[in-house]
Amino acid sequence: QLTAEAAMLNFWMPGFYEKWLEDWADAQLEDGSVSDVVPPYWKLYPADPAWGEAYVLIPQLLYEYYGDKWAIERHYERIKKWVEFLLSKAEGYVLRFSKYGDWCPPRHIKAPEIPGELVSTWILYNDLLALSRMAEILGKTDEAKKYAELAEKVREAFNREFLRENKHYVSPGCQTCNALPLASRIVPREIERAVFETLVRDVEVEKGGHLDTGIVGTNYLLPVLSDYGRPDLAFTVVTQVSYPSWGYMIREGATTLWERWELLTGRAMNSHNHHMFGSVDIYFYRYLAGIRPLKPGFREFAVKPDPVQLNASASIRALAGTISVEISRGYGKVAVKVSVPVGSTALVYVPVHGLKDPVIVESGKVVWKAGAPAERVEGVEGAWTEDGYVVFRVGSGDYMFEARSGE
Repeated sequence: QLTAEAAMLNFWMPGFYEKWLEDWADAQLEDGSVSDVVPPYWKLYPADPAWGEAYVLIPQLLYEYYGDKWAIERHYERIKKWVEFLLSKAEGYVLRFSKYGDWCPPRHIKAPEIPGELVSTWILYNDLLALSRMAEILGKTDEAKKYAELAEKVREAFNREFLRENKHYVSPGCQTCNALPLASRIVPREIERAVFETLVRDVEVEKGGHLDTGIVGTNYLLPVLSDYGRPDLAFTVVTQVSYPSWGYMIREGATTLWERWELLTGRAMNSHNHHMFGSVDIYFYRYLAGIRPLKPGFREFAVKPDPVQLNASASIRALAGTISVEISRGYGKVAVKVSVPVGSTALVYVPVHGLKDPVIVESGKVVWKAGAPAERVEGVEGAWTEDGYVVFRVGSGDYMFEARSGE
């Protein structure tokens, strides 16, 4: 589940995941529990909550990426049994059952400083919210309300159990502990900034621009840094070449991702061809190229590249056709080229950070000048500013937006 979204960004995955979801249904026991491994070649029941989350998350992703409601319709009742199994193991809405937690952070297989119960309770919160959303999609309004209310009780319990001094979770040096609640908006709004600054200090100062997360925390650290206002720090983390980092793997000769952050060549757990840290690819698509679905099946999507000094290009196969994006920067200019398939619309965020009185041209016509829309261009349906971007709503077609400072 940590790399399912990356798979969908790179490949056409509905058939594969719909079949695998049938394996989950076949493997589920009468009490609702599922196995860590599906099909259950190893009968590891019940699954760690973070492993079993795959059965909850993948139907949502199929709906988000392909507009495929079938998986939710087919598996909703069984997913509900699994989540209610987890809920039955909770004590005061804190789920202490954990087998692996944030697996394989630097220097460890299982780190004692990252409490398993924090990861499990966070997963339970997300699972309940997912159930609520699925119930709403299926028109089950009473169940949607029920699971949303249960999620709120878990959120309150999470904060009672793990929040310390109104500025961090568990400890200021636990990146996973602070990134996860920020990612799911569990943190009380009035202290979000304090918790985020605690996380930033550990990443930027204490760890010298490096991550210190396992497979769960790594999936959310980069998005949290970008979404809360430090895309530069996310980019620093992802481009490191010293340990621990993806660049360190490459520097040491890796051609595929490792199971561990360390270079290990003995007989211990040390696969050198393992996808579980591949969640970084989601960051490439969603934050460097900026492609993000806004409606199921990419019928509406955003192109919002992070404001970092990098040229990037990406394309994905959506339900309506191919979406492609190219970002180029240099000589005081930024260009964003976008292809929107027929039947889709897009919000194109043109980064204007550092440009004074930006002027934006599309296909030779000035479409933004003096802080307001200028000439009308076919397909461009509206424009406005938003946090360092000028945003254009566009219909299907090919667009080339070029931004520079005004004269």
